[in-house]
Amino acid sequence: MADSRLTKREIEVIGHFGQELELAAGQIVYRKGSPSESLYYIKSGRVRIFDGFSSGREVTVDVIETGHIFGESAFAGCEEGTPRPINVMTVTDTVLIRMPVYRLAEAAAKDPQLLLHLLQLCSDSMDRLTRRLEEQCMLDRYGKTASYLLDVTAVQSKEKGTLDGNVPYTHSQLAVALGLNRTTVSEVLKYFDRKRWIFCGYGKVQVTDRAGLEAFVRGQMP
Repeated sequence: MADSRLTKREIEVIGHFGQELELAAGQIVYRKGSPSESLYYIKSGRVRIFDGFSSGREVTVDVIETGHIFGESAFAGCEEGTPRPINVMTVTDTVLIRMPVYRLAEAAAKDPQLLLHLLQLCSDSMDRLTRRLEEQCMLDRYGKTASYLLDVTAVQSKEKGTLDGNVPYTHSQLAVALGLNRTTVSEVLKYFDRKRWIFCGYGKVQVTDRAGLEAFVRGQMP
């Protein structure tokens, strides 16, 4: 999977037409039902996209990080005031650029490639969401964890901390991303470690055998 983050020039452009927000970990970005008006770019940090139910139960849909966008519902809702379909909360201290979609035409005039690149990022988001839904329906806790580890380490990035298959998440952060409890995630990681698909050290998880994990995930698919 290619790294399709915005270029430095594109980030400068949306920063000029938008607003930079510095948010602490655990802070709500927006709630389900709020107006869809702006697109968000993650300049640094990580956010959790989740839904909640009247029982108090929450389901994590995805966790996304630096270089990605979210809030695509703004493309449909900027004129009619369509409500947001989901909740978003920061997982770590996070810097966002919030850009009203009505200013995208002005931004595109500054950088004609920006709109195309944003559409590519939207497509990436849809592909990732499709994978997450497939995982929820078809994979057990082992398969979900394996698929997520492969996804996180698919791009070799020094900035993201994923060089050499390193996973820049704690067990607790993986649990949040997967919608599982921490004990379950730790048990799964120990199993993968025994299989030598990953290496678990103190404060470290590293994918050492992608082919092994990939074969495991394929074996759970119908």
